[in-house]
Amino acid sequence: MKKLMAKRTPFPRVFWVANSIEVLERFAYYGIYMGFGIYMEHLGYTRAQLGIVQSLFLFFSYVIPVVSGSFADRFGFKKVLIVSYLAYLPSILLLMLTKSYSGIALTMLSIGLAAGIFKPLISATVRSVTDKTNKTLGFGLFYAMVNVGASFGPIVAGRLRAVSWNYAFLAAAVSIFIMLVVTILFYREPEREIQGVTLAEKLKEIGIALSDLKFAIFLVLLGLFFWLPYWAFLNLCALYVDRNLDTAALYLDVKKVLGVGVANFFSRVDDQGVRRILGETISHTGYIIIL
Repeated sequence: MKKLMAKRTPFPRVFWVANSIEVLERFAYYGIYMGFGIYMEHLGYTRAQLGIVQSLFLFFSYVIPVVSGSFADRFGFKKVLIVSYLAYLPSILLLMLTKSYSGIALTMLSIGLAAGIFKPLISATVRSVTDKTNKTLGFGLFYAMVNVGASFGPIVAGRLRAVSWNYAFLAAAVSIFIMLVVTILFYREPEREIQGVTLAEKLKEIGIALSDLKFAIFLVLLGLFFWLPYWAFLNLCALYVDRNLDTAALYLDVKKVLGVGVANFFSRVDDQGVRRILGETISHTGYIIIL
């Protein structure tokens, strides 16, 4: 075991920089997403309207990486990372200003676009700076960082929105701004073999892959009947818990076990002056268990 550890190539600095960026991005992304259903109902919109915006948001988040990955291969990871931040930051800030349905829908689509641009770049960085001696560990650390950001984002955002929704959005915006600064100052383009493949050629390759009927059916089943309902459930679960369940009793139980400070952090005071555990905290607990 020691012999194997001794032969493992050390991770370069950019590996740790990239993973730090990933933590911040997942913090911002999930901080907004997990409580978005509660926010929409807070503004008076229906769950059907939430479903439309949520579906389009997820569609952009998971389709855009096909294009952004191709651009990153041609123009460099760092440049495309910065482009994603420049799409992310104003979009999040706009959530603090716009209250119309069309405005919120367009803003969330823009955030989905930014997330889609960002999504493949850190994993591609990890792939580029690791070799056969440390690749498995490298990706293990990468996914651990994804989980760290995704775990703390909704918890912190939930606590902040109990004071003001603008505080929750501002926390996400600050996270993206820190990512921008870290990328400009510390991210170095990893050395890799640049593929001279155009976007049209990439899309042609995708078309060839999708022409395999079994593979296409698998993607439809996985995307439309698993991933989309899965992420929609987490959002709607937070909304359902926050609006339909008596979480005041749960607050008292948490208070007994973990103390007043912890219980207060995961709760809010409702209009009747009663403390209740936040809906996204309970929904997110299930997410953490799954991970």
